[in-house]
Order: sequence, then structure tokens, then C-alpha cells
Amino acid sequence: MNLSELLQKPKFLAADPDEQEDVIDTYVEATRQEVLSGNGLGGDPRKYFKAVEEAEMAKAQLGLTKDTRSISQILKDQFVEGLNSSINATVALQAVSGIKPPDEAAAEIAANALEDSQKPKSRAMLKYQKAGDRGWSGPILNVLTNPQAAAEITAQGLGTSVPGLVTGGVAAGLASYLKGGPMVRALATAGAVGASSAFVEGGSQILEDLQAEAGGDLTNTEAVTQALSNPEILTKLRERAVKRGMTVGAFDAASVLSPSSRILGTARGLKGMATKGALDTLIQGGLGGAGELAGNVAIGEQTNPSDF
Repeated sequence: MNLSELLQKPKFLAADPDEQEDVIDTYVEATRQEVLSGNGLGGDPRKYFKAVEEAEMAKAQLGLTKDTRSISQILKDQFVEGLNSSINATVALQAVSGIKPPDEAAAEIAANALEDSQKPKSRAMLKYQKAGDRGWSGPILNVLTNPQAAAEITAQGLGTSVPGLVTGGVAAGLASYLKGGPMVRALATAGAVGASSAFVEGGSQILEDLQAEAGGDLTNTEAVTQALSNPEILTKLRERAVKRGMTVGAFDAASVLSPSSRILGTARGLKGMATKGALDTLIQGGLGGAGELAGNVAIGEQTNPSDF
């Protein structure tokens, strides 16, 4: 059996990244042993070198090559990736609103997609994403035993949240300037955060749907331009973006109005502050996950457990 056939086996496709790497390495070692013994390969060393080359290519395609970045660099890259999602969302929204011509938008979208595809993924994130294939328990169990993935998800989430935090802060400052009370400031902050979230989520949904319309390849500028020039497709992209964006945005706005202070009263001492912080995290995380689920329901899509 050659390596390409081995890579298509369901058992291999469902395997953990570490297990996939072991399978590929075992194949190379088996080829080496056969060459040394001359069994079936005539002792031709070129067969071994070819197996090594195929293995390296397979690992590169699967993202199994060694990541030489430090943990701090990986977290920084995840933060920047989250921040870039807002930029990509802006381009997508400009594309479907007619602000950018289809060919110009397609070129920018293609450049962003190519840049994203070339970014390395850590082994921790590969394991987390693979765990989503095992149902709802997979990602949960993986995060509990894979702290680096949890840290990367948090870093990316912080990057994605920057526009919302900035707009929320501006809204709260404006409400204070206008002599608004605590409730007014809270509502202003929640509204700004929700609107920002709807903007990013809507733009991200447009890119996802546009990729499907372009045959799965956003770097294909011709296909993307054609999709953006089709009125029916544009209408579909807008409608789905609004449904998902508004739904997720509403949940994110609600998460800002965390009720922990009402439940616990005034937090006193380290224990009280820790309890309030834990409850805030639980409430906001739960609402965030519920927003992802509700957003997918709004557009009639199933939810990947790792997204939730």
C-alpha cells in the first residue's frame, strides 16, 4: 500500500495529529527496512528517498511539520489573527454592500485568504480542531487536557474582541459625558459591543458563504468576482450575514450585562472577588457559546462542537 492510499483511510483521517504523524513515520521506517532487506523493492534506495519526500509533503499538507515558534509568539499570532478577523469582515461587508467593486474586493479577499492559509497551526490547535469530530464531549475534554489550546483560543478571542471593547468604551464614555446613570452606561456599552460583534460575525459569515459559492477557494479571484457580481448570490449573502450577525451580537450584548453583581451583591475580599470573576466567566462564556449555537440555528446550519 502506498502512502497516498494510507492517508485516505477513514481510520487515519479520524486519528489524532500525533497518531497521524506516527503512521507516516512508521510507513517511512517500513520502507527503509524493506530497502535494506531488498524485499519486494530490489534494494533500491531511491524508493526510500521517495517515501521520505512523500512523507514530508503529507506532513506539510496536514500541518504536522514542527512548529518552531515559542509559546509567547504563538499566543501573539493568535491575538493578531483574531484582530485581523475584523479587518477581513470589513472587506466582506464592503464587497456585498457595493462600496468596493467586485474585482477589487475579490483581489483583497484572495490576498487575505492566501495569507491566512500560509499561517502555521500549532499541534495543540490541530488536536483541538480534530477533537470536534468526536462530538460535543471531544472539544470539552480536549481543552481540559490541552491548556495550550485553551490559551490560544483565549488569545484569539481577545483579538476578536478588541473592536467591541473599543466601541464599548467609547459608548460608555459618551454616556458618562452626557450625565447618564449606571444603567444608561451599561446599556450603551452592551449596545456598542453587540453591534461590533454583529459586524464581525456577519462579515465572517459572508466570507464563509462566499467561499462555498467560489468552489471552496477564496484565492480564485475570477470565481469570487463572479459570485460578487451575481445579484441573487449577493442577496443570499446579505440575508445570512444579517441573521447570524444580529443573533450572535444580541447574545454578546447580553453577556456584557453580567448579572453576577446582582446575584452576589458587592464582592468583598479575595474570595468574593474570585467568586464573582468565576461567575462572570461562566455567564459570559455560556452566553458566547449559546450565541454561536443560536447564530447557526438562525441560518439553518449545524454547529461544530469545537466552534461552540
